[in-house]
Amino acid sequence: MIWLMISTAGVVVLVLLASRLFISLKIVYEAAEQYISLRFSLLSVTFYKFHIPLEQIDQMQSFPRTNGLLKDLFTLKNAGREIFKRIRCDRLKWHTNIGLSEADLTAIAAGGLWSVKSTLIAVLMKHMQTRKKPEIYITPNFKTTDFSSSLEGKFSITIGQMIYMAFTALHIQRH
Repeated sequence: MIWLMISTAGVVVLVLLASRLFISLKIVYEAAEQYISLRFSLLSVTFYKFHIPLEQIDQMQSFPRTNGLLKDLFTLKNAGREIFKRIRCDRLKWHTNIGLSEADLTAIAAGGLWSVKSTLIAVLMKHMQTRKKPEIYITPNFKTTDFSSSLEGKFSITIGQMIYMAFTALHIQRH
């Protein structure tokens, strides 16, 4: 009987370690609303979500400073690369509308946005596993002055990989 309980507990632990944590990110910047929304799901159950208006972030006091922040960031750089290698990008969609006062300025700005977005996506694809090709859209608006952007992404990582990366980050930080 005890062996049955131990084996059942072992199977449950293995299932949990192999299950994926899904992180849904949505960033919206429009004239009417600006916000960041995050949702965390495990085994198809959303267990944590929050919605922060960007104006609330602007009103926050500066974050507490630590003396060795840059040193810590450089120390964790390799761990960060390892973490990103293990995160899987399941979906990424980034849509931007841009319009300036004149058509030629709008065209130049749209070209510059294509350059910035494609560079960011290339870095993301280099350091992260991607299941689908990211969808990038830029819509120039030659008639009105306008700027809006929305980014939607769904990322996942297994619980076992998260635990492994936490131990790796702690090991790198100690040395």
